Amino acid sequence: MSNTRIYDLDFKKRPRSRFPAGIRLPFKLRWLAISAIGVAVGALALTGLGPEGDGAEPSLTAELPQYRAAPSVDVLQLAGIEWPQGGFLHASYEPGRDEGGDGDLGSRGTGWLDEQDWLDNGTLAEPGRDDGPTDPLAHLDGLDWESLKVRSGDSLARLFNWAGFSAREVHDLMQAGEEAERLTRVHPGDIIEVVRDGDDRLAHLRYEFSRGQTLYIERTEEGFQAQTFQEAEERQVARASVTVDSSLYIAGRRAGLSNRLIMQLASVFGQQLDLGRDLRAGDEFHLVYEEIYQNGEKVRDGHILAAELVHRGERLQAVRYAPPGADPDYYTPEGESLRRAFNRHPIDYDRITSHFDLNRKHPVLGVRRPHYGTDYAAPVGTPIRSTGSGRVVHRGWKGGYGRTVIIQHGSEYTTLYAHMSGYASGLSQGDRVRRGQVVGYLGGSGMVTGPHLHFEFHVNGNPRDPLKVALPKADPIPQEHMADFRATTHPMLAQLERDQRESATQVAQQSGE
Repeated sequence: MSNTRIYDLDFKKRPRSRFPAGIRLPFKLRWLAISAIGVAVGALALTGLGPEGDGAEPSLTAELPQYRAAPSVDVLQLAGIEWPQGGFLHASYEPGRDEGGDGDLGSRGTGWLDEQDWLDNGTLAEPGRDDGPTDPLAHLDGLDWESLKVRSGDSLARLFNWAGFSAREVHDLMQAGEEAERLTRVHPGDIIEVVRDGDDRLAHLRYEFSRGQTLYIERTEEGFQAQTFQEAEERQVARASVTVDSSLYIAGRRAGLSNRLIMQLASVFGQQLDLGRDLRAGDEFHLVYEEIYQNGEKVRDGHILAAELVHRGERLQAVRYAPPGADPDYYTPEGESLRRAFNRHPIDYDRITSHFDLNRKHPVLGVRRPHYGTDYAAPVGTPIRSTGSGRVVHRGWKGGYGRTVIIQHGSEYTTLYAHMSGYASGLSQGDRVRRGQVVGYLGGSGMVTGPHLHFEFHVNGNPRDPLKVALPKADPIPQEHMADFRATTHPMLAQLERDQRESATQVAQQSGE
């Protein structure tokens, strides 16, 4: 058991009645009942009244067609909307299902929402879904489940030992793969449900570890098999408008926006405008976004699909879109990226201790020497992230810079990160890195008076002030994808136009009163 992660915590033995499971038949009666059911099922099979097919036991996905393994193309990804992939199975789009105009997504017959469907229904359909149960484990409800409640001080080993399962069963259970490791992270108040077989051994286990996500483990001839199931989600389209009077956060909360949506708004427009200093009273935000529902109940807000900022009468629009083979991002209606190719800062910092200065007095040497970068103060070990995508051209010691990483971004730009305490695990010279990827950790190596990050930004080999250099924009939508981009984003832009007109009408009516 040395390779399992089972914690042995103090535990006071409690009476078995702690696990209410309803009325249970005596063991012998249960065994007789199970045997009788088995004989009946066998008789049905022999008379040909059983399920159609070759007699093989259908899989869970075969029984529940609305939960099928993810194909290579997902309609929400095509629409520029991420679909959560945390579950083992999820409702998905089947390529070709709606070709010929027989689908249920509108008149276009290509799996896309018709503009009127999108605006009027306010719902993102889930292609490939049939009417049926929403719980992939619903067919197991008829089993005789026992509920084991985790309390303070419990561990999985102690919990299962009290329930009467052997240490060997717990060990075998933990060999069911990475999915089963969730059982080592149970919390007080969690409920683990189990079913015993005729020999009083563990036969089935289910554990809802997060809302809508359930771990299911079943005993088979090959041992325990574990799977995680994601409850089907429905995504509905919602709209909101915000008029700024003091700050975006206060105005957003007053308009009913969640913190998540406010942070997304700040991220969408934050590189176009300093939302903390430049917003003015009367500026407006209009947004179209997702609301995520499970079993008819809203569980959270999703992504902003489209947004508009009206600042001093000027309009700036953004739509979310995922070019084929790329991550979703925000673009103008013309396909220009709203993002810069680089992040301005490589670290979450406490303060800037030294700026770019060509006439600075060196704090260690005491002589005038140009300071070609910006120094950031933060706790030792704070992650340092690449400000842009590129290739690592240096990883190692570099004189007074200490442990240093240098990244080449195309043919024109280079960034340098110095005085690190260590490098990101697995990072080597020649590796490709993404914008925002951790490349090292803040430290005090090299010629320094204290721990900090020294960051440099070079353009064509010449150092530039990292805080003032004009950052290039990210790549626009490739021309070959523009037709798809326009078709996908047109309904969202039409909704923004409608909201803007309604807002202008309301303002005019209030002014005339």
